[in-house]
Amino acid sequence: MACLWPCAACKVIQPRVAAVGLVYGEYVGTWTRPGMVCVNPCGLTWLQISVNNRAYELKAMKCADAAGNSVLVSGVITFKVADAAVAVLDMGNNLDQYVELQAQATLKKVVSQYKYITYDGSPSLLTEQSHLGEQLRSQLQMQCAVAGVDIVSFNLSDLAYAPEIASQMLVRQQAQATVDARKTIVSGAVAIACDALDELAQRGKTVTPSDASKFLTNLVLVVTGEKAPTPVIDL
Repeated sequence: MACLWPCAACKVIQPRVAAVGLVYGEYVGTWTRPGMVCVNPCGLTWLQISVNNRAYELKAMKCADAAGNSVLVSGVITFKVADAAVAVLDMGNNLDQYVELQAQATLKKVVSQYKYITYDGSPSLLTEQSHLGEQLRSQLQMQCAVAGVDIVSFNLSDLAYAPEIASQMLVRQQAQATVDARKTIVSGAVAIACDALDELAQRGKTVTPSDASKFLTNLVLVVTGEKAPTPVIDL
């Protein structure tokens, strides 16, 4: 007995919801416009899925940076369903889990390409936050395209050394900062001493090589010294 149009069933589609229709297990179409639609109920399976933006927090996970140091990284992912039929039929109820697993793999891969911190101006996890966000988003998008998902954003929300190495890395950072500061001071002291000798020469003051060497030595020591100099007068 054939099913007639008067037997049609009315379905309501809410805003920001997509409906996927199956007739006896065969895909027949996707409805995305809000409102009421009339469909033949014979053998119909009606599956709905939200197409709103979804925000998901990726909990802190341990990764290795480019130097092999353990870091704890967490992130926030915003995504939405772009292809309702693929998301419903291929992913079913595992859509969120699929995105989470792919996000974890992507985060580990991207973090491993950068050092936590650098001292030569090269890119690091601490300095490349905006670039990292776009790199994370684009790479996760490639993995999630087969799930009918559009990745809106993927940003780091927290970044720190793992507890077991945090204290040692802090000491290392402080030592490196001290070395960099001393280099800057010494470089400035040498420049000051050389400028002083040039100034003396421009004013017609003759300085012997021996005196110039003593002058440079004393001036550099005064500028780089951590304590105020104590004058010594030869009698």
